[in-house]
Amino acid sequence: MKKLLLNLVSFVTVFTFALLIASCGGGGGGGGSDYSEPAAPVRNENSVLNMTAPSYRDVNLNITSSSSSLTVGTPVTFRTSYSPASEDVAYTWYVDGVNRNVNENSFAYTASSSGSHQLMLIIKDGDNYVGDSKSFIFTAN
Repeated sequence: MKKLLLNLVSFVTVFTFALLIASCGGGGGGGGSDYSEPAAPVRNENSVLNMTAPSYRDVNLNITSSSSSLTVGTPVTFRTSYSPASEDVAYTWYVDGVNRNVNENSFAYTASSSGSHQLMLIIKDGDNYVGDSKSFIFTAN
């Protein structure tokens, strides 16, 4: 039982690390990097699952806001002008690391606190993933 638990912990650690690397664009470089290496398989000799992390490119998705003044309590719509290459497209918007469960090319958000907020968009376009993030500053009324 102890060996099975250790194998499970090992698998989860390797899998989590692979997802982290994939979601960060493979590490290294700064913003605007173009990561296009094929993803390496993540393997655990004791695992039933042998998974491959998705390829990921860090691109400028042209995220814009519907308003030039961002105020707490006032809705603002963020959108991307990204043109998908396939019909199999999924959008995932995050604010301050929280998935907002919106699968559209635009996203309405109302800030509840002033200060800098991090907006991130990940797009699954066919078998490829692209992503971008921006910081927006909301001011109090």
